[in-house]
Formats: sequence, structure tokens, C-alpha cells
Amino acid sequence: MESRKHAIDLVELGISVSEASQLAGVSRQCLHKWLARYREQGWKGLRDHSRAPKRHAFAVTKRMRQRVVAMKKRFPSEGPRKLRGYLETKYPGERIPAASTMSIILKEAGLVAPRRRRRTNLASTKTTLTTPTAPNDVWCIDYKGEFLVDGRHCYPLTATDLFSKFDLVTRAHSGAVTTPTMRCMWNAFGTYGMPAVIRSDNGMPFISPKSPAGMSRFSVMLTRLGIRHERIAMGRPDQNGSHERFHRSLKAATANPPAGSWSAQQRRFDRYRKHYNHVRCHEALEMRPPANVFCNSSRTRPSKLPPIQHPRAQRILKIYSNGEMSLRGFTLFLSHSLRGETVAANEVEEDLVSISYGAIHLGVFSFRTKKPTFTQAP
Repeated sequence: MESRKHAIDLVELGISVSEASQLAGVSRQCLHKWLARYREQGWKGLRDHSRAPKRHAFAVTKRMRQRVVAMKKRFPSEGPRKLRGYLETKYPGERIPAASTMSIILKEAGLVAPRRRRRTNLASTKTTLTTPTAPNDVWCIDYKGEFLVDGRHCYPLTATDLFSKFDLVTRAHSGAVTTPTMRCMWNAFGTYGMPAVIRSDNGMPFISPKSPAGMSRFSVMLTRLGIRHERIAMGRPDQNGSHERFHRSLKAATANPPAGSWSAQQRRFDRYRKHYNHVRCHEALEMRPPANVFCNSSRTRPSKLPPIQHPRAQRILKIYSNGEMSLRGFTLFLSHSLRGETVAANEVEEDLVSISYGAIHLGVFSFRTKKPTFTQAP
């Protein structure tokens, strides 16, 4: 300030701007700027001014800010990227703010709550999982964690196509029970056709922990239909991460808080399923909704469940209603999940008999002792 005042005083005493600028060690343009500010504002005009531009070329208008906030209130569970996709569809040809800018707008409006990041436990479990290259290569199935609806526990059964993210099934059940699960998926096969693989976790009713190879009534149905049942590793929900992420969006949109009645909760699921499939844009699909990518499978469901085939069986054995079978004069227990089914028995060695169900190896019976022992397949 002192040097600027000194330069102004020199000009006021009649010294030329060129000489005064040389004495002050500044350019003539700079001294002219100081003079203009001094004559307009006095000595306070010589203070440093903000260098920020007075106008921004890409500033977000007040109207666009209102549209961003209104879209967030309409879809409270959606993030900036998806909201941007909705705005591009609704206002074609207009300049839409970047997702990062929209995030700032939503934070300033108090519509975004900070979320705590969870640490992922990446255990060194080797599991070969199918990578889909087209719709119906892999379907993912699971039960969303329960919550109370009108005093009753609600367990939503969900199924999605891994490639297109299409929501195939979202159905409220009173528990993770085998028969409703099988009926629901049988209807889905009739509507959309059958996938090559169905991926699930290791919980009921998808597997039976005490059964050989984890065979359950559900996996029996899949095997008879020619669908491979693929299971993720124990304690690794990240291996089904796409479906888990779907569950998070489903809960935020339909169960936070839950509806007042069972029928109202199912209507919420139905409305969200329609929105998720036909409106909600997905980043993995280049901001397209799943319905634009999904198509029905060419493998149509048969009218009834076909019998299991054992093309290389030396012997075919019937499983009784109590889960037992007869082999070499012994009555041996195998599994309740296979009651009424047939299995293949193939002699590996003189005292070892391998048991399989279709292409699934169940284990080996050993007759080297007086009481035969069974070693289950994992």
C-alpha cells in the first residue's frame, strides 16, 4: 500500500506517469489502473481485489439447480450420475451439470447424507465363477434380509440377470422356504425362459448343508432342468456384489420405512421393479435401463419337470421317501433332498462305489468294513 500511495503522490505532484512508474518499479498499465481506482474509490481502492472471475462460462443457473433438487426429491435413493441421466432424458439439448457439480448442489441443499465406507474382507478363497457375455448367461438369486411389515417378518426373494441387471423377481415371502422359492422361480422360467447358470449363496433354501454336495430340493429342480447351480464361496458376498448392490437400492426405495401392510409392500416392490427395469439408467449399461439390454432366453421351460438322466450309470438306484436306498444288500441313508429321485452308482474299485446325481458327484460308499461308510462330496 505504501509503494502504491507513493506512486500516486508522484503523479499528483506533476511527475509523468512514465517516470512515476519507473520510480515505483511497475508498468505504466499498472499505475494507470491504480490511478483509476484511487480517483473512483479513494485510498481503499488501492487494496488487493479478488482475482476470481465475475462471471463463469459454465455456471449452473438457478433454474437448473431447482431441477436438480426436484429430481433428487423425486428419486431420493438415486445418486448424481443417475439423476444426471434422468435430466438428460427430460431436458434434451440443455447443458446438464456434471455429476460432481450435482453432488455439490445436493450437499448444499442438505439432501445427501455422508455414508460410512465399509472395509471389505478379501479372503483368499479360490472360486471359479461364470462371467456372463449375454443376457441369461447367469441369473443371481438371493433373499433380502428380513424386516417387519405389519408385525410379520418379510423376506423378499429377488432374482436378477447378471449381464443386463434386469430385475426378474422381487416377491415378498414370509420366510426363506423351499416350496415358495421353487414355485416363484418356476413361474419366472415360464415368463423369461431358462438361464444357463443360477448363482446363489450357501444359505437355505438354495443348498442343504447336511446333504451330499449341498444338494437341496431347489438344486434338484435346477439340475433336472439342465441349469447349473453355481455357489459363491462361504463368507464372500462380494462374489455376488452386483446383486447385493441391487438389494441396497431396493431397501432404500421400498423398505425405509416399510409399508403398512403386506399387499402395500408388494405393490411397492412392483412399482420399483417397473422403475428399475424401464426407467432407472445403469452405469454398467452406458446409462441405459436394463429393459433396453435384456431379452428372453431361447431355452424355454418345459410344461413339467423332466426326469434326471444318468447316461453313464452302471446301476440306477431309487431313493426312498425317507432318503434311504438299497445297495449291495444294505439299506443306506443318502439325503432327504433326493427323496423320490434316482442316482447313478458306479464301481470305482472292488469295495468303493461312487454315487452321482446327473453330472453332480455326491460321494463314495466304502464297503471295506462291516458297516459301509459314506464320504460326501463337498
